[in-house]
Amino acid sequence: MTPHGIFELKHFFSGQIGEATGTTTSARAVQARIQKVIQSEPRAKPVSDSRITAILNDEGILIARRTVAKYREQMNIPPANRRRSVL
Repeated sequence: MTPHGIFELKHFFSGQIGEATGTTTSARAVQARIQKVIQSEPRAKPVSDSRITAILNDEGILIARRTVAKYREQMNIPPANRRRSVL
């Protein structure tokens, strides 16, 4: 119990994502990596959730496209078609 009420125990821990090596990576680390990929994309041709998934899978982080979309939405990052800017 806290001064702000009762919280579920899972509130205090980060989720985990499996890696090809058999180890796990925290959800926060994966979110940071997704954000880094999006920040380095060309503005005229933003990277789709499917492409982000492929990049992470190539790096050994086993993640589904729907999970990438969920994390992107949690970070308030719009989808690729809304990140596109015309030069």
